[in-house]
Amino acid sequence: MKKVFFAVLLLAASLTMLAQGTIQVNRQGSQTTIVDLTWSYLSVMVVDYSDDEEEFLDDGSAKAFKEALINHRNGRPQKKNDKLVVDEKNGYIVFESKFGESLLRVETRCWNETDGKHRLFAYNVSNFSDGQYSPGISDGITYYRYDNSSSSLTQTFEKGLPAGVARLDGYTSYTISPTSDDMIVTYWYDDGKKKLVTMKWDGKTFKESK
Repeated sequence: MKKVFFAVLLLAASLTMLAQGTIQVNRQGSQTTIVDLTWSYLSVMVVDYSDDEEEFLDDGSAKAFKEALINHRNGRPQKKNDKLVVDEKNGYIVFESKFGESLLRVETRCWNETDGKHRLFAYNVSNFSDGQYSPGISDGITYYRYDNSSSSLTQTFEKGLPAGVARLDGYTSYTISPTSDDMIVTYWYDDGKKKLVTMKWDGKTFKESK
């Protein structure tokens, strides 16, 4: 119990840092890539604790994603049921981990903003069971704005950025396009139906495609 208490404190400290909003990004090359942004985010987000504590605190999605990214950076193969795709050209990474009928999917993406000084960074977690959305503790999409001059990520909650998982009539999940600036928002209803809406990036925020 004492270990769990201290683990909670560590997790709270990391979440507080995220909530306060500033993450310093250390790039590996001359230009900041999606790998640099993702690694910096995960380095703050992932708290090391025992398996029992991890089960108590979260579903381990960020830790699994970080381990996959470490394997990628070191040229090592992924675990048997894991898959990682890194597309630096389009600023996109997707991690998938399968266990029986369950699928964990984590995406990161960055979009250029019209002012030429910033990029929007998104971290998106989705869990599925037998093809149906089955949200875990960490599910949802989080946004940060990257400042080219200060090399830092700052959390943003601007209007027009699709967010939120739980609804009174069901759930909402998000799928980021790897090759375009689109995002698919899926509304899952309690009666088994679902609705897909395409959101397009306009250089500042997302707007529903008509």
